[in-house]
Amino acid sequence: MGRCDELYCRTCPAQPARSLRQLAAGQPCRGVAAGSLSAGTLTWLMSPATLADWGWRLPFVAGAVLIGAFGFWLRRNVEDSPCAVAHDTHAAPIRTALREHGCVLSIGSLFTIGWTVTNYLYLLYMPIYLTRTLGLPASQALVAASLQIACFMILSPVIGLLSDRWGRRPMMTVGALCVLLGTYPLFAFMTAQPHLGQIIGAVCVLAIFMATLTGAAPAWQAELYPSVIRTTSISLSYNFAVTIFGGFAPFVATWLIGMTADALSPTWYIAGGALASLVAVRLSRETAHVPLR
Repeated sequence: MGRCDELYCRTCPAQPARSLRQLAAGQPCRGVAAGSLSAGTLTWLMSPATLADWGWRLPFVAGAVLIGAFGFWLRRNVEDSPCAVAHDTHAAPIRTALREHGCVLSIGSLFTIGWTVTNYLYLLYMPIYLTRTLGLPASQALVAASLQIACFMILSPVIGLLSDRWGRRPMMTVGALCVLLGTYPLFAFMTAQPHLGQIIGAVCVLAIFMATLTGAAPAWQAELYPSVIRTTSISLSYNFAVTIFGGFAPFVATWLIGMTADALSPTWYIAGGALASLVAVRLSRETAHVPLR
């Protein structure tokens, strides 16, 4: 994440690059969408026994081959910009980031809590929630999840472009409030109406919430830090929150449902993440119209 943001910034540091950096929010979901579609296709084509026996391995093999080939091509053909070469001589970026920019790092991590919790529970955990908790057939759950991911992938750059005009903080604030106040009612609606059409509508609204929260986030993260420590700072703030709060989110959701016997209990974890993001946004400065440092 950090290196991706930095590559956008350094390759095209002028104003048009702000629009390009918005694409970073939706790009990772291309892989998630491909995984969801491949899982749905195999579920339709294979029997449950065949899928459990060996069919589940096919997406992993295909992904390994494609990612390996693309990564090799990327490493051989994409060069650092002259700006990157000039700034990559900083001796101790981690120490500088922690000592001189610790407050901003904390704000970045705090915002990423809501970002990563919604990513894991809205998108990645949703097929499991729909099948195990709501009883939806796996094929229908994957259809709903794929449409949700597609909705998020399309809307994220749009929200990012709007933030170029109206500012990062207003868009992210609205998104955090939508997640905070809207998640419980939508999950309650899905629980009361566990039918494919209603669920597709609900998860697409959740995708709108998440896109509004995170569409401007990659640009905002990049703009928080000076160039000499940008990659290090984004990597520290983002990966710390993802590891602790995002990686354990499916486990926490499953544990909450098991402990409370309440299908809506994961929404409180999501609401806590949204509240953390809201606080971080309000503590941060507006960066949309400020030149990169």
